[in-house]
Amino acid sequence: MTAALLVLISVLCIYILYRELSIRRLSDELEEILESCMLGEFNKRMFLPGRDRLSRVINRINNVAEITEQRIKKLEEEKIRWQSLLRGLSDAVLLVDEEDRVEIVNDTFLQEFNLKERDVRERLYSEAIREPVLIELIERARTTGLTQRGNIINEDTDRVFRATVYPVRLNHSTNIMVILRDITERKEVERLKRDFIANVSHELKTPITNIKGYVETLIEELSPECRDSLEFLRVIHKNTQRMERLVLDLIQLSSIESGAIRIEKREIGLKDFLKEVTEEFRKAAEQKGLAMSMSLEDEQEVIRADPLRLKQILSNLIDNAIKFTEKGSVVVGAFREDSLLILFVQDTGIGIPKKYIPRLGERFFRVDPSRSRELGGTGLGLAIVKHLVNAHGWRMEIESREASGTRVSIIVSEDG
Repeated sequence: MTAALLVLISVLCIYILYRELSIRRLSDELEEILESCMLGEFNKRMFLPGRDRLSRVINRINNVAEITEQRIKKLEEEKIRWQSLLRGLSDAVLLVDEEDRVEIVNDTFLQEFNLKERDVRERLYSEAIREPVLIELIERARTTGLTQRGNIINEDTDRVFRATVYPVRLNHSTNIMVILRDITERKEVERLKRDFIANVSHELKTPITNIKGYVETLIEELSPECRDSLEFLRVIHKNTQRMERLVLDLIQLSSIESGAIRIEKREIGLKDFLKEVTEEFRKAAEQKGLAMSMSLEDEQEVIRADPLRLKQILSNLIDNAIKFTEKGSVVVGAFREDSLLILFVQDTGIGIPKKYIPRLGERFFRVDPSRSRELGGTGLGLAIVKHLVNAHGWRMEIESREASGTRVSIIVSEDG
């Protein structure tokens, strides 16, 4: 009996010792696997036969490791595909992480700006990039949460890039994506086209003026009995006037774009200035049955602007408003919003479809070409306004609804 009890105790001790050693071995293996996982290695496994609870836990750990390993492989493959795609892009691409460090940069970006990846990756973008305009666009995109666009000129190569900078949500953080498209050739073509149009316009100005003068003389000298001849001459005169307006607008626009026109700002009292401009168009408005009015929040309001260019801006806007308004009113005014001065011209005209608003201000762009020609428009009025507004350092915004009217606002900078 005693011997049997001793044998039983011995077996029990051996079993306990075995279990202890097994658990310790399993614990060591598990610790080794977990350390490997922490280092990003998920290829190690543990094997424990049986159906007990510990075996099930070990099997689940193996399953988790296997699933994680497969997902990491897929992510690595996806990363390689994206890197290949980025390398093949002709656009320069840069991604800035939430901490303002460069996370991704493609070869095109590095080549265009003569940079090395080791000098850019994981560095603050403000230190890695030497383009102040691009840095400002990134800062504005981060601050506003809105897409920013602008032109970047590489001073070393004289190449021009169109920059699009916008926030991107990745892994619960807000990154900034930068895409630069080389538009050097397009800009050169545009310059050549502008130069050609400017030269042709100057060449046409004198003969058109002469033709107009001869036609006016013939109209004055022909007797009233020559009705057919007078009618033909009036048609010629009308079309000559339209050509003259087009040529003068082209010459003016070319001068503005080339920087030949200087903006000389001085203080202007808005009350008298707006009254003078609106009075010049009152007769044209009344002939169409339109109410012409002025709205000024503060009659003592003063603006710093070039008087001649400001008059051109407002005159073009009022002229457009009257042309494209059949009934209702045209209002010219100014008010302050958050300390910014806003000039506006508002009408109750035909309005503009939303899809066309971004194109307003382009040369020769007309929403309805046939109607615009019928009304004598050149398609250059808003282009001239846009350039003069930019030359002042201001901003133009257009709001419109079809059949309800249009409002053009000029947001004047604080120093204006």
